[in-house]
Amino acid sequence: MRLAAYIVAILVAAGLIYYVSQRPQGPPVAESSPAEVAVDAADQAMVDQVDGEASAAAGPTQLVTLSVPKMHCAVGCYPTVKETLENEAGVVEVELAEQKEEGVIDNRQVNVKVADGFDPQSAIEALAEAGFGDSSKVN
Repeated sequence: MRLAAYIVAILVAAGLIYYVSQRPQGPPVAESSPAEVAVDAADQAMVDQVDGEASAAAGPTQLVTLSVPKMHCAVGCYPTVKETLENEAGVVEVELAEQKEEGVIDNRQVNVKVADGFDPQSAIEALAEAGFGDSSKVN
């Protein structure tokens, strides 16, 4: 009797696995009409124009390099460092410094493009609060 119950359970599990594997993944894709595509392109052009105007309004930018010795991984640490710095006043863009090998952080520095209003000490304090103490300004 137990053997029959086990066989039925195995068959049900196999059927569920087959059903799940055959189901399409992700949300259904709706076809776009040419008019919708044109509107999307126009919207994107407007966003690009506004971004360009915002960058021009920010005034001249300069590059500041910060050393973040406690940043060890590209998957968890760097995104946290980037988000922390992007929340600081005057930060325009944050990029990881050039690395020797992709996916591995061997150069623990970030290049920060900044505009007026950026306070490096405030950024270093924000990094310390996020768990990246001992950070410092390189240039």
